[in-house]
Amino acid sequence: HLGSAEAAAGDSITPLPPAGVDAGAFYDLVDARRNGFAENLLAIDKAANNTSVVFALEWRGLRLLFAGDAEQKSWKMMKSKGVLKPADFLKVSHHGSENGTPPDELIESFMPKAVDKAKRKAFISTWTETYGGIPDPATNERLSARCVLCSMLDDPGVPYIDAVLP
Repeated sequence: HLGSAEAAAGDSITPLPPAGVDAGAFYDLVDARRNGFAENLLAIDKAANNTSVVFALEWRGLRLLFAGDAEQKSWKMMKSKGVLKPADFLKVSHHGSENGTPPDELIESFMPKAVDKAKRKAFISTWTETYGGIPDPATNERLSARCVLCSMLDDPGVPYIDAVLP
């Protein structure tokens, strides 16, 4: 994730492909993300906004949780099935909306307060004037108490967020 000063200066960090990942495919993905497939994502979002897949990826000892557009009922179901486990990275559900982030007792399942918040990241994918009232300030505050929280709104001139995890 670039800081405001770096983004304003037009600097860009191109991440290196992880060991074992095809470099050509990795750079194609980075280029596609940076060069505007956002319009396609917004079209899909309008077609089925509350339909999504939630998945966790465990890689090199890290757990990454991609929550899609999960809402309260989905979080409760995941908790009842015992699939929520502490995560190092969270793609915040439903653009950081109030109804997409579960109550604190459920957040504790995947973002426990006992873990050093500086070691975890959460990202909110949203944009100004696209979704009303999102991201929700109270949701931001609740998540910020548990991790480093970044949003697409942090650097409005950059339409993506780069995450560097250990």
